[in-house]
Amino acid sequence: MASWGAWGGRRGGKFVNGRAAGASPRCVRLILTTEEGRLCMHSADRDGGTPIAIASATGALDALEELLRCPEGLRQVRDPPPELQDFLPFAAAAFRGHVDCMQMLLDARAMPELRAKSTGRSAMDFAVIGQELPTAELLANQLLPGAGTTAIFATALTWAVHTGVPGMIRLLAQRCPEALQSQDFIHLVLMHGPSSRAEVT
Repeated sequence: MASWGAWGGRRGGKFVNGRAAGASPRCVRLILTTEEGRLCMHSADRDGGTPIAIASATGALDALEELLRCPEGLRQVRDPPPELQDFLPFAAAAFRGHVDCMQMLLDARAMPELRAKSTGRSAMDFAVIGQELPTAELLANQLLPGAGTTAIFATALTWAVHTGVPGMIRLLAQRCPEALQSQDFIHLVLMHGPSSRAEVT
């Protein structure tokens, strides 16, 4: 934890990035018993990744479990403050395809509809960009019908056309047919030609 800071995180020393970096649930538990350790839950690396976001991104399930026992960790998952809304734990897990971490975050009441503050990307966008079909399927099962969900599916569909992952467009189109009416998506399909149209039909 002492190595955590602005120049730590994924490119330097870190305390939650899997056992390859020397982290262990027991160490995390010990660190979080101190006030200084709990305060560091809000420290972010130069990419905006907090300990809980990096644990989610790297699939460190056992470290994530310990971090979620901490009230500060739960707060970041359930209601992240504005300064921590660019590298969201749930979206980070979705991008890397860590379904177990996503399920643990959902059990901790993560909000799958939340978008990153600066980019506006949702967890579904990150799942599609990361080309993680099982992750996208998990998210599709979690998002409740409504205008906000249709907008999430619409932007994810545009990413799906760009990435060309087999089955991704079909999954999104089947789960939210309303998103197919998005003008951006229609234009993209026309530009990309028969392969994209075949996915939808």
